[in-house]
Amino acid sequence: MSPPPAPADAGPVEPAPPEPLRPASATRGSSAPRASARSRRRAPQTWRDRMLGEVFFFLLGLGVWLSNASFTVLGVTAPVGLTPLTGLLGFLFHVLLSRAELSLWYRWRDPWYLLLLVGCVLVDAGTTLVGLLPLAATWLPGLVGTTPQNVLDWGHLVTALGGTTSVPAWWPNALLLVAMSFAFALGSERLLRRFSRGMVETWQERPG
Repeated sequence: MSPPPAPADAGPVEPAPPEPLRPASATRGSSAPRASARSRRRAPQTWRDRMLGEVFFFLLGLGVWLSNASFTVLGVTAPVGLTPLTGLLGFLFHVLLSRAELSLWYRWRDPWYLLLLVGCVLVDAGTTLVGLLPLAATWLPGLVGTTPQNVLDWGHLVTALGGTTSVPAWWPNALLLVAMSFAFALGSERLLRRFSRGMVETWQERPG
């Protein structure tokens, strides 16, 4: 038996035309510029928000420091009265005392420096307490209560702690005022330095 005849040649088969490819610029090119533009806009906006926050914290620390300075000035000038000259001297005393405390904190492991540090903190807290009492009695009378506005009259509390007399009823107010004085004395300078350093560092990171 002879093999079946080969099919007749129908001619060359033309390949199907390829589908037109959508250019990449048409699919991603339109969103990429928008994304980069948003990122460029977001970077200054994020830095601006951070900068506003740092400025707020700096002003907060400055207010605490100025409050402590006011209390110290009032406490230092209490025996002689507040005048422009005594106020200026009291402010200089506050600045020098705060600087001394900061430098002594780094050397507190030395017993002599520790003794000087304790003395400076006690002077700072004491003058702050003397200046805080009259202002608190005027603006926050509930905070002071029946506490004597002259710290020298607090001897009743000292003798009561010794067990010779009864504890006065105003001892919680006195304890709270002493705690506030130590908080102002110990924290005001550190808050101001920390927040001012943060504001300067954020300013240096501003976008070009």
